[in-house]
Amino acid sequence: MRQITREAVAAFKNGYNYKKSNTRVEVKDNLVSMYLFDNLIARRHINARLTEITLAGWNSNTTRERLNGLGAYIHSKNFTPYININGDDVEMGLYKMYTITI
Repeated sequence: MRQITREAVAAFKNGYNYKKSNTRVEVKDNLVSMYLFDNLIARRHINARLTEITLAGWNSNTTRERLNGLGAYIHSKNFTPYININGDDVEMGLYKMYTITI
């Protein structure tokens, strides 16, 4: 895992603002949000363990790495993204929101 991912994940999980290169974590109105290239990829209420994640239309290595850093289990097979939910690989919609527990 890249250093920027570790730092962004720590900011997201601990609820503080962070910005470095193409990634930022923003805390506003009791909501923590993670952005990659200004695309919202994850959000949660500050004291909640449930997190909503999305590829935001980008099935890139970087997007998957940031989300996997949060505890998602996303991989790509034949250019199709999959998320592991309860032990089963489920094809991901590029814009669909998924809920994970962190």
